[in-house]
Amino acid sequence: MSNSVDLDVNPLQWVVSAFQSSTNLYIEIQNFQRMGKFPEIKGRDLLNELRDLNETLDALGKVFSPLKEVLDTSVFDFSKLENPLHTCGKACEDFKHQIEQSSSTSVWNNIRYWNRIQIMGDKVDHFQQLLCGYKMAFAIVIMDVDRRNDPAIAAHPGYKPLIKATRDKISALIQHNKDFLVARISPDATTLRLQQTEMSSLRNCLEFCDIAEAS
Repeated sequence: MSNSVDLDVNPLQWVVSAFQSSTNLYIEIQNFQRMGKFPEIKGRDLLNELRDLNETLDALGKVFSPLKEVLDTSVFDFSKLENPLHTCGKACEDFKHQIEQSSSTSVWNNIRYWNRIQIMGDKVDHFQQLLCGYKMAFAIVIMDVDRRNDPAIAAHPGYKPLIKATRDKISALIQHNKDFLVARISPDATTLRLQQTEMSSLRNCLEFCDIAEAS
């Protein structure tokens, strides 16, 4: 019996949920930037990263098209996408909540305030790097699925370098988390939980690289 997953149950829903969260954050930042309540350069960089993430999530959603009733999981456990997609969406929701809490103030265009706020227990710059890491990891999944339909993709000169770049990015994010926790001698329970959840999702992303590289 072949291994398969009913795509009407979970994977597409995870992608849609993450896409909605990142889209809502994009709109929120865009609105605040128009009102002058966002550092211009920081806002532009984040919008670009969110737009790229949304494009990747849209492509990932097409992998789980409703037209495909089942997807073979004998070589890829798509359940491993749940944690990264959920954590990615949760980080976007957390940032949006931070913006909404400050909606009645003018501090968002103050770079010093920007540097003090925290998303998922860490700084905003890390949040932006995290989005980039998830985007790259999801792109690896898409590429690996496409490669199974067209083996010639693996022969493309950019195939292995992309896997390496993604692995390096995710590994750097994991190391950042480790250093972050070491620096916090006694992190509070919420921060510790958020960092552990993020670390777990990033390890799943490394597995995507392992699968694409080995297959």
